[in-house]
Amino acid sequence: KTYPLTNRLASFILLAAPNGHYKEMHGNAAEYLGVSYRHLLFVLAEFVQKGYLEKTNKGYHVMNKEVLIKLTKEMNSELNVSSLFANMDTSNYDTSPQNLKTPQ
Repeated sequence: KTYPLTNRLASFILLAAPNGHYKEMHGNAAEYLGVSYRHLLFVLAEFVQKGYLEKTNKGYHVMNKEVLIKLTKEMNSELNVSSLFANMDTSNYDTSPQNLKTPQ
């Protein structure tokens, strides 16, 4: 089964940004995920607009790791994704309950 890019990109970002900063080259990420460069940019912009990521000069800062984990879990509910990122430093993340919901 093929999952939406939203879910696959969330998983990819979590794997590629263990320190909370995603800086993969767009062309490489698009090729790895099997999508066009343009589609990747569209979904990244959507993540920024929804507050999951923040654009920086050198890439993206993960602003809402919990939503990215939720999107990843939707893709593979049998995998305990939280355990994969248990050692990730979350001190810079706002984990208040209102930010755990997916923005509308």
